[in-house]
Amino acid sequence: MAYLNVYAKELSSSEIGSMMELGMCNIEVDVHESSRVIRWEDLLNQRRSGTITDVYLENCLDEKLASAERKLTETARELTETRAEKGRIEEKLSTDLNSTLAELEETQRRLNSTLTELEEETALKNRTWDWQIFLSDQFLNQTFAAEHSQLLHSTWDDIAERLVGIRITDEFIKLSAHIDRDEDRPWSILYSENYFNETFTRDMADRLTSIWEGISDKLVGVTMTKEVIELLDYVTDKTNCGSGGIPDDYS
Repeated sequence: MAYLNVYAKELSSSEIGSMMELGMCNIEVDVHESSRVIRWEDLLNQRRSGTITDVYLENCLDEKLASAERKLTETARELTETRAEKGRIEEKLSTDLNSTLAELEETQRRLNSTLTELEEETALKNRTWDWQIFLSDQFLNQTFAAEHSQLLHSTWDDIAERLVGIRITDEFIKLSAHIDRDEDRPWSILYSENYFNETFTRDMADRLTSIWEGISDKLVGVTMTKEVIELLDYVTDKTNCGSGGIPDDYS
């Protein structure tokens, strides 16, 4: 007796035929398992009496071994494919992450650049020029030349920091102009309300050395009459309320 199973329903001829095709060595799950009321495996576990001899079909053992090997091979293949897919996913995630980080860095760089430009633009809009200094004898009724431009934004580089902490009075300006070895240095600038009668600070030093950068070159060729100076004062005051600075085509 071998593989005795009793079902709670009558199987059709096609169902029986399918079972026969699978053969006695079949180890697949019985498709009619839910209706099996007497199971062969249960019978094997029952207490036995009389003369019983267990018989193992050699070809079934070989088939079961081969089936197990096939399943092991299939499992190994699936595992290899899963690992390969995992590697591809990790590589893609790493690539995407690096790309995202690069984009974030570029965005941060652009943001910093934009903020810097905004700060510079704001500083330019808020810049005010001390046009009254051109009423001094050094500039008044003189045609503004490149040398004058150089005087405005470079002659203070070596001395501005030394003025920090000093109160800018009329006496100090006159004395400094008198003893200065650089006879062309425009000490009259310090009569501006931005400095006069004030204790000189580092911010003032920065202003003194940079306020005319980008603007003094545009004045070259202009004759600094009193009327021109008043006009520049008026125009830049109005312009600062809008876009800031002297128009590029001013002449």
